[in-house]
Amino acid sequence: MNPQLQTLNHLHKKLVDNIPSNNIFRDKLLEKFNQIIKQAVFIDKMITEPDPMLSKLALDIRVNSAKDGMRKLTNDAEKDFKDHILCERSTLDKLRILKADLIPDENAKEIRTVFRGLNTADQTNFLNNALDEKDSKTLAAILSVPRSLSGLSKEKAKDYYEMSLNKCAPYQGNVYLMHAEDITKGVILCAEQIAS
Repeated sequence: MNPQLQTLNHLHKKLVDNIPSNNIFRDKLLEKFNQIIKQAVFIDKMITEPDPMLSKLALDIRVNSAKDGMRKLTNDAEKDFKDHILCERSTLDKLRILKADLIPDENAKEIRTVFRGLNTADQTNFLNNALDEKDSKTLAAILSVPRSLSGLSKEKAKDYYEMSLNKCAPYQGNVYLMHAEDITKGVILCAEQIAS
C-alpha cells in the first residue's frame, strides 16, 4: 500500500479514537477526510493498476485530472478545517469568559469610585488583591469600562483582564481540539503529497 495512504488510514483511526463521537466538529472532519481518502485511493489505483485499454498519454491525463481534483479538495478541506478550528476556539473562549464571570454587577459604579480615588500604587495593590481573591465582580467593575471611567491605561486594563481570565477561569486547553489540529495538518500534508 502507498505510504501516504497508510498515513491517511492511521490519521483516520487517530481521529476516530481521539475526538468524542458526540462532537459535531468530528463529523465534519470525518466527512472531508473520507472524501480525501476516497480520492487518494482512486489516484493510487489508477497508478498501481492502470487500465490496459488506455494509452500512456490518456492515463497521464486522467491521473493529472484526478490530482487536480485532489488539490481542489485539499484546498477546500484545509479552509474548512481552519474555519471549524477557529469556530471551536471561539466557542471555548466564550465559555471561559462566562466561567470567569467578569461581568459587572450593581456595585460596579461604587467600586470604580473607590478605585479612582486611590494613587497608582494603591490601585495596583487593589487589583492584585482582587486577583488573589478571584473577586471577579471587582475586577469586572474596573476592567470592563473605558479608561475615562476606570483610570487605567488600555494596555494595563488588557493585561489585568488577561490575568483575571487566567486566575478566575484558567485555560485548560482542549485535548480533542489539539488532536484535531495535528490530524488535519497530517491529512493536508499527505493529500498534497499525493496530488504532487
